[in-house]
Amino acid sequence: MALVFFRSPKCGGTSVYYGLKDVFGDDCFLCQHDAKNYMRSFYAALKTHKCVASWAGYYAEAMRLHGRELLRDHYVFTLMRNPYARFISSWAFSRFKKEWIPDTMEPRDFLRVSEGDVPGVCWHHTYRPQVENLYWEKELYAHRVLANENLTAEYGKLMEEQGYPDIHLPRLNASKHKPWRKYYEEEPGLQEAVAARFKLDLSVLPYTFDQDGPTGSLPGRIR
Repeated sequence: MALVFFRSPKCGGTSVYYGLKDVFGDDCFLCQHDAKNYMRSFYAALKTHKCVASWAGYYAEAMRLHGRELLRDHYVFTLMRNPYARFISSWAFSRFKKEWIPDTMEPRDFLRVSEGDVPGVCWHHTYRPQVENLYWEKELYAHRVLANENLTAEYGKLMEEQGYPDIHLPRLNASKHKPWRKYYEEEPGLQEAVAARFKLDLSVLPYTFDQDGPTGSLPGRIR
């Protein structure tokens, strides 16, 4: 049985991946962004590696072809994060990339961009709803969803339950920015605008603006 990790952008996935690499070494396989050969490499890796990591955007194809078998024969986990915090983190990361957006663009302006205004990877990195990375045919597909806000503790518990050593997670690929609530305090109306843009995520994920971590559990099924 392989441990299967689907990575969601700006939810701590890089830290988890390298934490898994510390445990499994070469036995942890990362599926690359090659859509043409993705399923071939993903399915082959399940048979030859103890751990397989993949970008969450590809999970729908994996579930379509191997969903029942995947959940029956392997342990699948992924991540989630407060949408308000995740937006600020993705904006800061996109500015750092520079080829994605100008490094002078402010959160309000970034919120207004349309799909054709930025590279596709930037668009999906920020605006693909987390719900689309968490549910398949309206059912929560993963055995476990770790909250970014409690990532070290929840990852350690998962690894212990699966019989693997809990090696402390490195903090990698973190976007450099002020505490995320500061941006909302400094720009009137930004909170409401982000809430409108990420309405789907905020209607399903157990987060509010005022709480640092999740306020409950994800529903097993959505409408």
